[in-house]
Amino acid sequence: MLHATHDYKEEDGNLKILSEGNSIHVQVSNWIFDGEMEETINEQTKRDIVYVSFQAFAKTDINEITVTSIPLKMKDFKTRDKYLEKYKKTVTISRETALKILEEYLSIESFQDLYQLYQSEVWIPNDNFNKLKSQYLNSVFNEITK
Repeated sequence: MLHATHDYKEEDGNLKILSEGNSIHVQVSNWIFDGEMEETINEQTKRDIVYVSFQAFAKTDINEITVTSIPLKMKDFKTRDKYLEKYKKTVTISRETALKILEEYLSIESFQDLYQLYQSEVWIPNDNFNKLKSQYLNSVFNEITK
């Protein structure tokens, strides 16, 4: 699923599949450049976890996923420097918890309600998904880390 969306790529160091099967654990990383504010880095780390978790439930039938988000510092657009361990976050979330979050924050009951059909060809995240990743980010992240 993560390979198909092309949001994170193993060859760029943005995606690592740490375990599969009954205990799925993935690591995702967004690039951070010199000068990024700590608050921005922390928000992006949370946003990655929320995005990957809810996307996984929308596009698969898994019941639980563990997502690690760790920013990847870039020297420039072509050179990876290092993972920023200081900002690393790992969360395990169940489908049941994610559904409760959808109901509580968006008043929806299906992961499919996070997507809309674009040009009759591809399903893309909609405003509901964007609200999870922005407007409700800190509250949703707190809910999944309880």
